[in-house]
Amino acid sequence: MIEKIHLGKSTLALSLALFLLTAIIVFPNEVEAESWIDNFDGGGSLWDARWTKGGYGALVVDDDSYLTAVSFTADPEYANGWHGPYLRTNLSLTGNFNITAVIKCIAETSPDNLARVEVRLFDSMDNQIYSFGWIDSSVADNKAWIYLNGDSDGDLIFSTGASSTYSVFIDKPLSLVRTSTDLEFYIDGKLKHTATPKDNGLNYLEIGFLTYESFPYCTYPTYFQSVSVITEELVYDPPDAPTNLTCEAGDEHINLTWKEPIEDGGKEITNYKIMRGTASGALSYLTTVGDVLTFKDVGVENGQSYFYTVTAINAVGEGPSSSEVEAVPMSTPKPPTNIEAIAGYDSVTLYWENPLDDGGAAITGYNIYRSQDINAPAFLKALGVANSYNDTTVQNQTTYYYWISSVNVMGESSLSNEVIAETGAIPTPPSKPENLEGKAGDAYIALSWSSPKTNGNSQLLHYSIYRGFEVDNRSLVANVSGNITEFMDTGLVNSQTYHYSVTAVNTIGESYHSSIFEAMPNNFTAPMAPINFTVETGNGLVYLDWLPPSYNGGLKISGYYIYKGDSMDNLTKFSLPIVLTYVDLGLTNDLTYYYAVSAMNAIGEGDISDVLTAIPYQIVRNDTDDSDNTTSDDTNSTSDDSSDTNSTADSFTPGEAGIDDDEIAWTSTFITFIIFIIAGGVGVLYMVKPRSNTSKPEEEIGKRKEDAELVEQQADTKIDER
Repeated sequence: MIEKIHLGKSTLALSLALFLLTAIIVFPNEVEAESWIDNFDGGGSLWDARWTKGGYGALVVDDDSYLTAVSFTADPEYANGWHGPYLRTNLSLTGNFNITAVIKCIAETSPDNLARVEVRLFDSMDNQIYSFGWIDSSVADNKAWIYLNGDSDGDLIFSTGASSTYSVFIDKPLSLVRTSTDLEFYIDGKLKHTATPKDNGLNYLEIGFLTYESFPYCTYPTYFQSVSVITEELVYDPPDAPTNLTCEAGDEHINLTWKEPIEDGGKEITNYKIMRGTASGALSYLTTVGDVLTFKDVGVENGQSYFYTVTAINAVGEGPSSSEVEAVPMSTPKPPTNIEAIAGYDSVTLYWENPLDDGGAAITGYNIYRSQDINAPAFLKALGVANSYNDTTVQNQTTYYYWISSVNVMGESSLSNEVIAETGAIPTPPSKPENLEGKAGDAYIALSWSSPKTNGNSQLLHYSIYRGFEVDNRSLVANVSGNITEFMDTGLVNSQTYHYSVTAVNTIGESYHSSIFEAMPNNFTAPMAPINFTVETGNGLVYLDWLPPSYNGGLKISGYYIYKGDSMDNLTKFSLPIVLTYVDLGLTNDLTYYYAVSAMNAIGEGDISDVLTAIPYQIVRNDTDDSDNTTSDDTNSTSDDSSDTNSTADSFTPGEAGIDDDEIAWTSTFITFIIFIIAGGVGVLYMVKPRSNTSKPEEEIGKRKEDAELVEQQADTKIDER
């Protein structure tokens, strides 16, 4: 019979059941090796063309329907050695295989037996690669030996040893399993030996019935019998997914446990790979462990959800993932912080803030501890989620110590540091609130203040906010809780002045009023961008001027910002006072500079103007007329330049430009360098001066100043109107 079999080590113990297999299983796209079973049932299989008989002696099938060796006729070629009949069949196994034989060996009670039944495996060159079977060596104190041979009968690499005594072997399957990494020998499904495999292909199999010819006083055993033999091609697979993956969360760790796959794919599990992620279905590689079934993940944070899967790995590869599991590491929380105890005449009020670390789980409550002994905290009260507690079970004129702990699903935190409260003083109204201040906005004023220096030995009930148009005419507008120190007064009229005060109220009465705070709601904004922004260039300088914004945001302009840089995306700014011109000096000619300007008021900086470019440069003029005309023209030019110099100096007043005097030295005038080179009586005159439009006529400067003053007057008029 021919069949294709997937066989793993977990199925070897069931090899007797496999002897009954008759189905043909075809695996597509795989090279089919020879796999078959012969149970020598007497139904003609003995005479099947598969088998060739050889050796000296008779091979028959007796009435019990199994193959029996009944004759060990001596073979003259094997005198003084092992001999006997055998059966041989061709086979083709080039890769992994399993060969199992079931043999009955019943020996004489006489100690003079030395015989064996074995399965021999040969390659295409007729070299014996492996052999295995039972040997009856009763002559040695009736001990039976199990051997596994290599290239020769003398190459014994495994036996049960003298410690195992067998006189009868019945239906004990022997299995030889070869994989790419191991050669394994099993007896009755139990692994007995592991060795390094040879990779030779197998060409034929032989079942031999042998005795030793010249052994002294040797008598033949009653019989040796072979019940069945099976050869199988082993097709290994990756293992199945691990089962029963579970996780248990702890303080900054998660313990994973799982069970091995139902099927290991025919190869031993060597590793497990663990995947982890913080979102379901989005897992990444975490680590690989050996052939173990637990893992402790310590690289986690409390309060964060983690998802896991595990895969099994054998020599073939990695199997599918287990089911996904989730866990959230957590611990008990830290104690609450900023605990305050305020003692009254007949009570103590505790205030606290949430712990800095909730342990990864939501806070479910707080426990209050109290004692008159600082070294003996005693449980007082369990609270839900709260941040205050009023203890009315105290006695007057007594010192109390308080501690508070936090609670989550993992349990209770340690106790906080103690706070002290001394009861017993006669209660009075509280002192007045401190540090009243506020901030005005569009139709609102936001107030804030500090708690009174004393609560009058009684719990604060609330704060009262008073408001009026006049300092001495204020009325109550709102009450806020005693643990709140701020108030937003909305729905106000812009540009109307309001006066505020605050009082504190406890169970005894109301405090004095706080200091008066005065404010005016408004809808002021930052100013718009300056207008008529222009730049003009000269020799190593750029002249900037502008007019105030058309709208100053409702407040007076308090200054300007100049933006300058070497590109649109690389501008830096610096501030100026209230000026409308600026001269940027010490520049490099023929380089491009970028400029912008913005205005600011009490609200802040306004919009930025468009960015303009400027390239300072130098004009070199070389006159080639005759000497008389040149001298005359230069004289006139010098005179004109002198006039321009005076004009420029008047318009670039340092105070107006917002720059230092030494920065503009020699730059508000035209400099004329005359170099005479006496060579052959020829004089060459070089004159350097900036473009003529660098200068500003006095009437134009005056006009711009008048425009600026007009815009500023219009802005002031708008402020007055508001």
